Amino acid sequence: MYNRGGQNHGNYGNRDRGRRGRGRGRGGRGGHPSGLSGPQIGLWHKNRGRGGRGGHPPGLTGAQIGLFYKQKSQETKIRKEREQRQEVKMTESHEKKLVDMLESLNNAPSSMDQAGGSATSNLDNHHDDFRLPKPLVGNDEGMNEWLKKDLINKEKYNQTYKQMSEFRKKLPSYEMKDKIVQLISSNQVVVISGETGCGKTTQVAQFVLDDAIVKGKGSTCRVVCTQPRRISAISIAERVSEERGETVGNGSTGYQIRLESQLPRDQGSIIFCTTGVVLRWLISDPDLTRASHIIIDEIHERSIHSDFLLIVVRDILPRRPDLRVVLMSATLNAELFSQYFNNCPMLNIPGFTFPVRQHFLEEIIKILSYKYQPKTKTHFHRGRGRRNDEKRRKEEMWRDYLNLVQSREKDTFTVECLESMDFDTIDYCLVERLLMYIGRDMQDGAVLVFLPGWKDISTLHDMLKKNPFFSSEKFLVLPLHSLMPTVNQRQIFDRPPRGVRKIVLSTNLAETSITIDDVVFVVDCGKTKEKNFDVDKELATLLPVWGSKASCKQRKGRAGRYCEQCYIQGI
Repeated sequence: MYNRGGQNHGNYGNRDRGRRGRGRGRGGRGGHPSGLSGPQIGLWHKNRGRGGRGGHPPGLTGAQIGLFYKQKSQETKIRKEREQRQEVKMTESHEKKLVDMLESLNNAPSSMDQAGGSATSNLDNHHDDFRLPKPLVGNDEGMNEWLKKDLINKEKYNQTYKQMSEFRKKLPSYEMKDKIVQLISSNQVVVISGETGCGKTTQVAQFVLDDAIVKGKGSTCRVVCTQPRRISAISIAERVSEERGETVGNGSTGYQIRLESQLPRDQGSIIFCTTGVVLRWLISDPDLTRASHIIIDEIHERSIHSDFLLIVVRDILPRRPDLRVVLMSATLNAELFSQYFNNCPMLNIPGFTFPVRQHFLEEIIKILSYKYQPKTKTHFHRGRGRRNDEKRRKEEMWRDYLNLVQSREKDTFTVECLESMDFDTIDYCLVERLLMYIGRDMQDGAVLVFLPGWKDISTLHDMLKKNPFFSSEKFLVLPLHSLMPTVNQRQIFDRPPRGVRKIVLSTNLAETSITIDDVVFVVDCGKTKEKNFDVDKELATLLPVWGSKASCKQRKGRAGRYCEQCYIQGI
């Protein structure tokens, strides 16, 4: 069958490959070089190991050949990924920007003091779209007089300001206005704890600014209030500007978050920003000379940024005796933070909410006549060790609770349902049934559902969209997550048309700082995602855990802001 003409042999191989897909080594895929004689062709294949594509070692079985090629393909994939990582593609504009940044670093002052002495260092001028407020200047009598007249005119002629003032006077924090202002002015650090609905987040900064304006020191006052989340900074700035009869960025109130800012006027102003923005200020302003008052809100969340800011601020205080620091939270161990700042004074503001009816899981099961369909059966592990002991302890507590429900409710059906439920996962079907019940039989108003993470939000969102009951125009389902763009996050504050019920699926993002004013029902699944460290695997984890009592109290506080409302816990 072999033809000594190499060209003809190559044609034969190509013809055979095109007909049956065969012809390995005959001029086809992985074939020998053209122009070889028959013995030379055989010798060429022998040297290659006759291993087929790419050549596997001789003497391998079929399974071993498969493993060989599997490992080889994995090595090829890893090599290509490394080559792609090593390749850097850069446009001319990006290259020019990088060069400008490197030049600015080379020309920047070497010491922190020199960087802080200038109005804006070279680091601030590179093209990262980050704007710094102008430094505070000395006392300006002309500006003080103008600010005082502007405040008086608002009180007399601005109808929006007068209407909002009537609302502000009903808040518990307003009743303690004089005490708050006196405490802040006479102490460098103050810790304020307030119950949900007391108005501390929106009012304390205004108390400080208005007091400075009335006393003729408005030009030297700039209140910086930090928030843990972008949406909190924006929504609170909009609310405060509305209460002051202004628009955001065109008066005394503004905000600044990463890649977006609406800064207020330079003198006599309030800036709401994220904690990371203030840390960014410290690069070129290590003494925070751009602020006269620092309000750190929601410090109970204890993030890395907020804890680091507290450390830096405590070091700044001796160098800035004129700086005033206010620490605020709805639920916080006030004594702990007071001790950290040399036993600074503390103040507690009582909260105000309308009555909130609270329903627990066993009540919801009974109302819906819900029957749980277990997918997998939960097994409690036996054995030794701290973790197994903890599981056994929880199992005993759970049994005691079931016995209590049995004796109290006299309802065997509910107890059997609770016994069969898997509490390691979220029961989306139960949440869906509950939302259907609220949409069909309950009063009008928005529903806020707390879920652990984005996966749970997207799963429930897809279920509701597929359900014909929620696919009508009578329901508006909106997800809320920290990774969503700011434009999409702000949609949750818009009131829907009459006859449309808004359902917000959120993480603990909506737990503090923000208020969705049309929420009537809060459904709490009882879990939140928490950062932790797995000692055995030596990895950082973000896993769902049961929420604390303080967290549940905060979520309950999302209801009851404007009318008598309902809170459903433990789904």
